Amino acid sequence: MEKTKIFLDIYYTIMLYTELPLYKECYKLLLTISRLLRQMPKNYRHTLWNSIFEETSQLVICIFKANTQRGERKQHLAIAREKAELIHVLLRLMRDLHCISLEEFVALQPPMETIGKQLTWWHRYS
Repeated sequence: MEKTKIFLDIYYTIMLYTELPLYKECYKLLLTISRLLRQMPKNYRHTLWNSIFEETSQLVICIFKANTQRGERKQHLAIAREKAELIHVLLRLMRDLHCISLEEFVALQPPMETIGKQLTWWHRYS
């Protein structure tokens, strides 16, 4: 009976990461950043864009790991918070280099703020 409970707990934990509001917000951010590639100048595509895409991908993976690996949750959340801050800095750099417009930069701020708040809350209460 105890093994069944442990199995179901692991099964539902793994299956429910896609339902987390934080995961959904990070995934939408990843898709938005991917769409911005089309307008980015070629000289920044292989450096700046690769960096921000990699960091955003790793953020999504950290959220998944924090949800599924309960023993290491705080560690994964701390890494996710660092990645979210780095993404914010890279987005600001993209704006300052005129890779994205002011409107696009402003549109990315509410999701970044939501992600930061949710990560802080989850890290604090886990």
